[in-house]
Amino acid sequence: MNKIARVAAIVACIAGISICPAQSITGTVTAADTSAPIANATVIAIQRTALASQKPSIYKAEANSAGKYTITISPGQYQLCVQGAGSYLDPCQWGGSIILNATGAAAATAPLSLQKGPYSSCGRTTPPNCSLRLKRCTVAE
Repeated sequence: MNKIARVAAIVACIAGISICPAQSITGTVTAADTSAPIANATVIAIQRTALASQKPSIYKAEANSAGKYTITISPGQYQLCVQGAGSYLDPCQWGGSIILNATGAAAATAPLSLQKGPYSSCGRTTPPNCSLRLKRCTVAE
């Protein structure tokens, strides 16, 4: 009977049923060029699914004034993204994204060091190797 319960728990975890233990991801969002913390950035954990037809679970947390964040997730594989970091690039959009395997055991640590990109006066952040042709807009590096 114990073996059946174990198999049922594994199947439930794979299916995303809530009997799986929650796990925390903690870290600090920092600037790669200065190592300074980036406050108030939104860290997003997007669950990678086995099938394209499955909808991923998405978890969000806001970094505090020291750049620290904590997200509680269910076990699985996650891609970590960062939005709202000013002139620093979201690793999910411009390469270098972090893939994290959450096993449901101890808390995972995922420090996020963001690269700086040229900042547009129109309010858009662009990758370093991108040339923009925007009307009435200047790009400063």
